[in-house]
Amino acid sequence: MIAACIASGFSPDIAHEAPQIVSTLNLVAAGMGISVVPSSMQRLRLDEVAFRPLSGSHNPKGQLNLAVRNDTLASPASAFLALVRKDAGAPRGT
Repeated sequence: MIAACIASGFSPDIAHEAPQIVSTLNLVAAGMGISVVPSSMQRLRLDEVAFRPLSGSHNPKGQLNLAVRNDTLASPASAFLALVRKDAGAPRGT
């Protein structure tokens, strides 16, 4: 995230850090700064917080991992795994 800020022409001043994203949003709601959070956090609907999408050519991308038990391959999870592999272009066995 910091690299994306620098590539966009500024260096963030990190004044506070919070152990959880919800804590971060509470700092934003208290007027103590801004934060970059996943878009899924909009579901929390805090009156004092406005969510805005990032734009520009330096948008950071995050890696998403899927963990599954080995013995679930004969369950409905196997169909889900197949969809994830197809959509992500992941090779079988990964």
